[in-house]
Amino acid sequence: MAEARNVGGVTVNDGNGLMDTNGLIDSLIVDCNGLVKSLVNGQYVGFAGTIVGMVQKLSTLQSGVKAEKAGYEGQIRDLQKLNAELIRETAGRQLESGVEHGQDQV
Repeated sequence: MAEARNVGGVTVNDGNGLMDTNGLIDSLIVDCNGLVKSLVNGQYVGFAGTIVGMVQKLSTLQSGVKAEKAGYEGQIRDLQKLNAELIRETAGRQLESGVEHGQDQV
């Protein structure tokens, strides 16, 4: 099971309803186990309710994964820009010092 942890000052996965991705996946696994029990015990309404809850959790998980991916893609773009700037800066210093022309000046 996902461990409780603090995210931005909010505790998640502590059993009070707020979950991160791992906590949500763990709750879906628990729901799957409960599905079989409901069906075997003839609790068809409970079974259907669990399915509805699982679909809602999967929808939430999908939205969260999309947002997380977009955030990572933004970070990647920013880091690629920074990397390109650092390469240009380093290349400029090498040209100024003559390294490019075999004239390494210290």
